[in-house]
Amino acid sequence: MDTPLNYTIHDDQKRVTGHGPAVVFLHALPLDASQWDHQVAVLAGAWQCIRYAFTSPSDPSHLPPSLASFATAVREDLAKDGITHFAAIGSSMGGYVACELASQYPQQLRTLILLGSHPFPDSQEQRAARTARVAAVGRKGLDATLSSLPSSLLGSAAQQEPHVVDPLIARGRRWTPEQYGTAQLLMEERKDHTAALDALPAPVHLLIGEEDTLVPTERIQRHAARTDKWQVEILPHIGHLPNLEAPHECTAHLGSLLAEDCHD
Repeated sequence: MDTPLNYTIHDDQKRVTGHGPAVVFLHALPLDASQWDHQVAVLAGAWQCIRYAFTSPSDPSHLPPSLASFATAVREDLAKDGITHFAAIGSSMGGYVACELASQYPQQLRTLILLGSHPFPDSQEQRAARTARVAAVGRKGLDATLSSLPSSLLGSAAQQEPHVVDPLIARGRRWTPEQYGTAQLLMEERKDHTAALDALPAPVHLLIGEEDTLVPTERIQRHAARTDKWQVEILPHIGHLPNLEAPHECTAHLGSLLAEDCHD
């Protein structure tokens, strides 16, 4: 394993709510820790919910040099608080960081839950598409990209719901073009964590929206069919962001998985 470059979590990149066993929440691009507000409001009664943000509001230039370095910084920050074992829940880009945690610290994860995410690296076509998106942001600005997010990230029903669409775009506007571009390029460079998830001692859950066009659903299902390690669930009428599109149902499901996998 390559040694990740050093990176430290700033205080404003972390929110802690509740008491109990630790659950780490890692958000998607271009969202932030508030992506998990609904889940934390419900789960904090039984769990210590720890939300990490990829960006620092107080220091926009404070960006990790790799997803691996961000995962390392998360683990080091948890260790400072005496947390040695934890569950990890990651959405999209946050799922890629969660896969890094699974690769680097397999004995410390109690469960791994990926929403609209997976352990595979980008294909050549996907890498080229990310590079093109970064270039487009440089030419046209970030707003042009944000306006296309509902159609690419949300299921058809959620695209018609202002209470889902408006917060999605508003959260995206908190990012600078430089932050957005950096995140895209780091996702483009991520490694293959398939073997790490296959060998993970903890349970592995992949929750995929039926209408999610960004994850390789068929490839995930083929791999899951060859191993009893991955538990794959297809969520009907949902796109790439299950916890925003169906917050009540998703929160209940996450709570059930945590209770099942992390009981003492």
